[in-house]
Formats: sequence, C-alpha cells, structure tokens
Amino acid sequence: MSVSMVVEVIGFTLVAIALSACSDSNVKSEVKSVLIDPSSAEFRSITSFKNGNYCGEVNSKNRMGGYVGYKAFSKVDGKLEIEDILRLDYVCEIAKDPIAHKCKKLTERLKYYNDELAKDNPMRGVLSREKIEEDKVKMQREYEIMMCLNK
Repeated sequence: MSVSMVVEVIGFTLVAIALSACSDSNVKSEVKSVLIDPSSAEFRSITSFKNGNYCGEVNSKNRMGGYVGYKAFSKVDGKLEIEDILRLDYVCEIAKDPIAHKCKKLTERLKYYNDELAKDNPMRGVLSREKIEEDKVKMQREYEIMMCLNK
C-alpha cells in the first residue's frame, strides 16, 4: 500500500469519526432541549441509523434535583420521544426499521383477533364479534397498504 493510500484511508477515518461525533452532539442537543435540567444530562448507548432515526438512553435531574434513572429515547421519522417504561432494545428496534416493527405488531394483533374469533366467547364479552371482525378488516387493509407481506 502506498503512502498516499495510507494517508487517504486515515483521512476517511478521521472524517467518519468527526461526522459521528457531530451526529452524537446534535442528538444530545436535541434531547437536552426537552429536559428539565439539560446541564445534568448523562448519555449512553446512542445509536444512529441510516434512515436518520436514532435511539439511546439519558439520565437527568428532575425538579427536585435528583437523578431519575436512565430512560430510553428515540427519534423516529422526526419525532423525538423519551420513554418512561420501554427498554432500549425495543425502542432501538422501532428506530432501526419502523415499518417492519409496525408490520410485526399488526401480525401479532391479527393473530390475536383470529384466535378470539375462533372462540365461542370472543374477547370475554368486552367487544362484540362484529366489532372484532370490523377491527380485523381494518388491520388487514393497513397490513396490505404497508406491504407487510414483503417484510
């Protein structure tokens, strides 16, 4: 490998590192903008995806001055959310591929409705059989529109 090729590889590596640091900085700034005490923010496990979405965890102080514990955050399709109860792996799964996640949820829901419709007493009396069938048809349409069959 020639000296110029080594210099070129090092240059690309430095640019990639600088861009990733800049990206993390932008993510952190955006998350801090919605915190009660932005200066207390502690971050970990920040992941950026090719689709422009990202996820990670943040810990910061509340109004009483105490740290609240790490909470998962994500930005999916331009919408930033900090979650109280969701795990980081779940939040990152959504950020990585929101459509595949939605298809997975629709598939689970359709299976549940099919199981309930097969029973004599669907949904234990919470919803009528007609309502279950109506909801199932809506979900099947959404499933087809999102082209989940290809996911």
